[in-house]
Amino acid sequence: MFISHLQVLRSATSRLMVTVLGAAAYEEMVLTHHHVKVWKKSEATPSEVEVYAHFVVGEDGIQSCEEVSRVICGNAEDADLSHRR
Repeated sequence: MFISHLQVLRSATSRLMVTVLGAAAYEEMVLTHHHVKVWKKSEATPSEVEVYAHFVVGEDGIQSCEEVSRVICGNAEDADLSHRR
């Protein structure tokens, strides 16, 4: 699912910039707090989204991801960027 999310974002955006504000890991869990600046192909001005994410990582990579996000600046319609599939 996470890979399909990234593929959808790649098709809708021209550029992404991730700034990790904090991260913690324990066994197979990784928690992050990050900002994502997103330049959509249809717009010149970027949106910025704040994300809190909980990843479960296995031998084959990311097994699951749960997140909470909010748009810091940009269009209200960008609120689904963090979970668009």
